[in-house]
Amino acid sequence: MKIVLDSSAIAALFFNDPFSDIVERTLKHYDEYYTVDFAVAEVTNVAWKRITLFSEDQEIIKKALDAAINFIETLCYVVSTNKLYKDASNIDINTRITIYDTVFLALANALKTKLLTCAINM
Repeated sequence: MKIVLDSSAIAALFFNDPFSDIVERTLKHYDEYYTVDFAVAEVTNVAWKRITLFSEDQEIIKKALDAAINFIETLCYVVSTNKLYKDASNIDINTRITIYDTVFLALANALKTKLLTCAINM
């Protein structure tokens, strides 16, 4: 079974997060993981925030970031936003949710599968 992971779900796997346990448990039910190309930038931004805004240990965060990027590169099917932006744009206009979130929804719709997110305001 396949599932789409947004950046917040991937970050929760590798950084200490209130959703870490549930994301990990949920992924055990799936064997194909999908995400979009800019998840790398968004997960890297999570690491930056943890270091610069929350003063977390830089070495620990960098190791977690490396593991997260390795996960994306080796265990996820990464889909280009170039293939999704039209559908995502229709979703974001109709829902008033940003393209950064709707591109993951567009991918889940295209694959006819679920989206795993930790975003509480969607």
